[in-house]
Amino acid sequence: MRNFYKPIQDKKVVVVVEGRSVTFTNEKGQVVRFLGSDEDFSIKYNTGALGGEYCAVDEGVCAYKEPNPKDFVNGGTYTAYYIAYFTERKCHRANGKNDYYDEMYVELKTDDGYYSDVLLHASSIAVFVDGEEQPRPKRRIFAGYYKRYDGMPFYVVDVVRDLETRREVVICRYDDGKANGYFTLTMEAFCSKVDYNGKQIKKYFRDTKREKAGELTCEMLENDGYRTPIRKVKKEDKIRYRRTATTYTDYAKDLCTYYAIDLRTYELCQKTRKLVGVRNKDDFFALKEDLLFINSCLKTTLKEFCDYFKERFYEGKSLRKYAEEHVINRGSADYIQKKLITSLAASLEARDAADGKCRLRKDFGDEE
Repeated sequence: MRNFYKPIQDKKVVVVVEGRSVTFTNEKGQVVRFLGSDEDFSIKYNTGALGGEYCAVDEGVCAYKEPNPKDFVNGGTYTAYYIAYFTERKCHRANGKNDYYDEMYVELKTDDGYYSDVLLHASSIAVFVDGEEQPRPKRRIFAGYYKRYDGMPFYVVDVVRDLETRREVVICRYDDGKANGYFTLTMEAFCSKVDYNGKQIKKYFRDTKREKAGELTCEMLENDGYRTPIRKVKKEDKIRYRRTATTYTDYAKDLCTYYAIDLRTYELCQKTRKLVGVRNKDDFFALKEDLLFINSCLKTTLKEFCDYFKERFYEGKSLRKYAEEHVINRGSADYIQKKLITSLAASLEARDAADGKCRLRKDFGDEE
C-alpha cells in the first residue's frame, strides 16, 4: 500500500467531488486529493461490484445476502473501505475512449451498512497529500520481450545506471539471433509516448504473447556476460495432515490456524460430493468431526472468544490489525489468543477422555 493511502484507508473521511478532483479529509484534518487532467476526464458513481452479492459472517457461516448500494452524497462522511490508484492502464474508459489512462477507485461504506463508490478516469491523475504533490510511480521494466510501436521486436536484458550521470539506461538486444546486436535506450526514451493513429500510445511495450526466453537466447546472454532470466520454481502443493500434534495445545493451535482452509475444504467436498483436498474418507470424517466440535465450543465453552475467533481465524486478520481496530496493544491481543488456545486444548482433552480414545499423533508419516 502506498504511503498516501494511510490517512484515508479504513478511516472515516469527508468525501468532496468538485470538478475534476476527489478530496478526502479525515478526522485529524489530513487531506488527500486526486486531481484529474484539465481535459478528457470522467467521474462515475456506483460502478463497482455493488450490483453483486456480498458475504456476511453470522456465527461462523458465510451467508450471501442482497446487495445494498446507496447513491453517493457529495460532502458526506464515509469509511474509505477500499481504495485503488493505477497509472497508465489500457482499457475501455467510462468516457467511451479506449486508450492509456489513470484511474482512482474508492469504495465507501456508511455507518448504517450501505455502500457507494467513486471512479475517476483521466489521462493523468495527480495525488496531493496536505497540498504536497506526490511523485508518480515509476514504470517497472522487466527482462523479456518487447516491441516498438511500429512492430520491431527486441529483448530487454537489464536496467543499469550511467557511471557519470547516474541516469538509468535500458540495455536491449535485437531479436534477430545475430551476435553483437545490442543497443541502449535512456529511461526517458523508453517510457516516452508517440502519436499513432490519432492516439497517444507507449513507444515501447511488453510483448506478452511471446514465449519465455528460450535456451538459445539464454546461451547468448551468458556468453556475452549478461544475467539470464530467473525462473521461479513451481511450489508443490503441500498435503494437509490432520491430527499430527503431540500435545493438545498444538492440536488446538492447528485447528485455529487452518480453520478457514478446513471450512472451505469441507464445503467443497459437500458441494462436489468428492474427496477434494483430503487424503481419504477417514481424513474427511476427521475434518468434519473437528469442524463440528470447534463450532460447538464457540457456542458454549468458548463463547467469550467467539468474536475474536471470527476476526482472527475466519476473516484472517493479523494480530496487528485486530489490535488497531479494537484500540488495544498487540500484547493484549496475543494474551486473548493464548487464553483461547488453552481453553480449546482443555476442551479437546475432555472430549478424548469422554470418548475413551486419543486423537493425538500416533504413527504420523506411515503410508495409507
